Amino acid sequence: MDIAIMPEREREQLLLDVFQYIQQKGGFLPASVYWERLLTFPTVYHESVEMAPSDDGKGWEVLMDHRPVDDPYYANQYGTQGGTVMMRTTAEELFERHGRKESGIAVSSPSEFRFCGLAVTPKTKRDHAYVVVFARLLSCKPVTAGEYRGVWMPVDRFDQFPLIPSNRVYVEMARDVMLNGALPHYREFLGTD
Repeated sequence: MDIAIMPEREREQLLLDVFQYIQQKGGFLPASVYWERLLTFPTVYHESVEMAPSDDGKGWEVLMDHRPVDDPYYANQYGTQGGTVMMRTTAEELFERHGRKESGIAVSSPSEFRFCGLAVTPKTKRDHAYVVVFARLLSCKPVTAGEYRGVWMPVDRFDQFPLIPSNRVYVEMARDVMLNGALPHYREFLGTD
């Protein structure tokens, strides 16, 4: 089927059917389709930055994920924890999923997180995204069970690690709001990763 030569009414109906199918599936797509979608429409993500005192009590650390070596965009780099904001997802559902699937740290209430700002990444390789950044301060680094690739990194030594460049912006936003008393703010990351 060649969409380009399809009669316009038939093409329009096909596209309507596709979007209705996506809605029925709650916005979830097969991986190959999802990657194409990221290149087509701006995407909304949330990043939930977990911060805890360092073991020596002299600074703060951030929980980061280590991307696998076969990651299609950010192989073997460290990044913040977040995900795509799906249609009709509530804040409560976002943070519950974050605790269950990303950090392994339980979230009792969305109020544990503070809004730190909005970041925009219009030129990255992966997509054009609007990223809502949240953070919470933990009293200590919790023990996580099972196999987990997360790593606690000192906020003041990020230059020593291979970080996803746009994710550095999210951590800086969280640091500025949570540790330095700044108001939530807007940041653009104009790099290409």
